[in-house]
Formats: sequence, C-alpha cells, structure tokens
Amino acid sequence: MKFYVGVTDHDWFDFLRALSEVDEVNFWQPSPSAEFRALGKGDVFLFKLHRSERTHNQDLIAGGGVFASFSILPISLAWEAFEQKNGAASYGEMRQRLVKSAAASKKNMKTAGRIIHSTASPWAIFPGFRKIARKRNYLSG
Repeated sequence: MKFYVGVTDHDWFDFLRALSEVDEVNFWQPSPSAEFRALGKGDVFLFKLHRSERTHNQDLIAGGGVFASFSILPISLAWEAFEQKNGAASYGEMRQRLVKSAAASKKNMKTAGRIIHSTASPWAIFPGFRKIARKRNYLSG
C-alpha cells in the first residue's frame, strides 16, 4: 500500500473538522494541468498542515482518506458536486482560496484538479512526525 502526503491549509482543515458526518472530501489543487498519478484507488492520502506558528513550525498530519479518484473540473462543477465537502462554506470562498493559491504559483484559475477521498477523516492531528516531505509517496512494509 502506498501513502501520499499532501499539504493543505488550516482553513480547509478547520472547516471540514467542524462539519458533522463527513464521509468524503475534495482535496483540490491549483495546478489543473498536472494529473495526479501518485496513488492508485484504495491507497492512503494524508493531509499535512502548512508549517506555521500555529503548528509550532512542526510537520503535523491532520487526517487522511482513502484515495478514490482524480479529475480536472471547472471550479463551478467541483462546487456543485461536493459543495461544503470542498472545505469552504460557499462557492465564492472556494474560488477565492483557489485564486489565492494560483496567484502564489502564478497560474490562471478556471479549473482545478480534484482528488476525491472516500472515508476521509480531516479532524485529527497527529504530532510527532519528522521530516515529512510534501507531495511525497511512502510505501508501507
């Protein structure tokens, strides 16, 4: 089984953590031209929070999910399909976060890569991980 560590922001994590009965989430990425091929269906995707003062500059795994699929969609369609399971309260908020991420990476945001997770649990923080690389595959023994 493979594990993949994807970096997420605190707002996405906090919003999903506050929802009740989240069974799946859409972990979107602001690089819609790059297809996600790191995992196969059923592998584990871990959510790592951005290092910040809030995390005491530590690597923290904040949950995970079982990888289900990847696709590139217009942002509006991703919102229609997952609504608040996108980690935002509204379409406008989701779009604003994607545009902000895209601006940081100098990309034009009309579409987003969406990584779907079934049986996701983005509400537990697991401290103590060291030297976790973002966007990295790990194999379990």
